[in-house]
Amino acid sequence: ATAYVGPSDRVTVDGKLAAQPAANAIPDVYIAHKLPGELVTRSDPEGRPTMFERMAKMGLELKRALPRLKFVGRLDMNSEGLILLTSDGQLARDLELPGSGFERVYRVRVHGNVQEYKLDQIKRGVTVDGVRYRKMDVAFERGRANAGTNKWLKFTCREGKNRQIRKVCDSLGMDVNRLIRDNFGPFSLKGIPRGGVLKVPENKVRRLLEASKRTQKQKEVRYSKRRG
Repeated sequence: ATAYVGPSDRVTVDGKLAAQPAANAIPDVYIAHKLPGELVTRSDPEGRPTMFERMAKMGLELKRALPRLKFVGRLDMNSEGLILLTSDGQLARDLELPGSGFERVYRVRVHGNVQEYKLDQIKRGVTVDGVRYRKMDVAFERGRANAGTNKWLKFTCREGKNRQIRKVCDSLGMDVNRLIRDNFGPFSLKGIPRGGVLKVPENKVRRLLEASKRTQKQKEVRYSKRRG
């Protein structure tokens, strides 16, 4: 299991207190372009390619930063596109929550009978094998001819359950054969080369931290209401 360490946590190594980050320190945040065929993890016991192993070869600065970084959400092995990484465990958790308000935008190629009534179902929310998936905006991607049996769709959602787009499409008779995440909140793949990594400037990280604080306050309010 992954252990997240926040600013208030105390970490010891061999019984000695490890160095703690300053309370006002700005965490590192990176945007990475995940390639299809690699896992979003540090290592794989089966020897399959991982993002961390590839990124460790992309320069000394990034290699030194990697041990402190956590992934914000996941993409399955066959999917590709934008992945965020951060050295702040609390920030990673908050950004993954629907309460962050950050939209995820995907370009999805599907094979099968795509009809408007199916897209309407997705917009209302779909239950698959007892799991409820919240409503997602979906439409045919602009600028695509969409001829033949393959169609390109654009999905926008605020939650990221495991393989949710694939599962929802499959339940409606549409097979996803390519999935690309283009955006996560204010971040996009624009300007990032295929397989590339970009460090987020501090001013944008500060805005992320403000959003994280709002998410934490919302959680506290909901918890207080349940207790009351």
